[in-house]
Amino acid sequence: MRRVLAALTWLALALTAPAHAADGFLDPGQAFQFSVTQSAGAPVRLHWVIAPGYYLYRDRIGIVASPAAPLQVNLPAGEPKSDPNFGTMVVYHGALTVDVPAAGARTLDVTWQGCAEAGLCYPPQRQTIQLAAAHGAGVVADGPAPVSVSPLSIPTSDAGITRLIGERSLAATLPLFFLLGIALAFTPCMLPMLPIVSGIVVGSRATPRRSFWLSLAFVLPMALTYAALGMAAALAGANLQAALQNRWTILGLGALYVLLALGMF
Repeated sequence: MRRVLAALTWLALALTAPAHAADGFLDPGQAFQFSVTQSAGAPVRLHWVIAPGYYLYRDRIGIVASPAAPLQVNLPAGEPKSDPNFGTMVVYHGALTVDVPAAGARTLDVTWQGCAEAGLCYPPQRQTIQLAAAHGAGVVADGPAPVSVSPLSIPTSDAGITRLIGERSLAATLPLFFLLGIALAFTPCMLPMLPIVSGIVVGSRATPRRSFWLSLAFVLPMALTYAALGMAAALAGANLQAALQNRWTILGLGALYVLLALGMF
């Protein structure tokens, strides 16, 4: 069994490596080159140059003025696309130009999100633009400088958690993850683990002290394994998502799960 598991693991890595190396995805700033043009008495012009093989989502483009004021922004029609991540979406290819009448505003907070045709979806990007009119300037051109997106502009739960973690220290983040882990234990996907743990603890007729150590021996290695996999995924970078969407990787992992499930019989 160990030899078979090792062979399947090496097979999955071998099949994933060519796809991982061949994709060579661009950085977000290169895939979606963002620039701003400001002229006295004219709307602020936002322009994206979209690299070949990439596209921007129409409904993931957000523009917020500060001080808060309603903006009349007309986005181009775009093209419908069956997207593997979000279903049918309206997207832009090639280039996108948007004129924003921002009279009276000091800054514009612009957010956008795009994907690669090969299957990689980038996290939302954000840039805050200091308007020239607020500083008495004439014409200002600003280059790409994407930073972390705010969930106030693009309301996604993962973006909110990312912002929350980024604003906290390590000492405050660790208890947060501990609470999230406890909450995860009550989700439906964890219910099949309850009879397994109960069988290990109750089936051995263990004393309370031995039950504690048995439970710890079950939970601690699992937690360490997931922590190690999480760090490996973070170090692997953006190409990991595309590699996991490769059909050979999916088939290899599916075969591994079936093989591991045989032990449950």
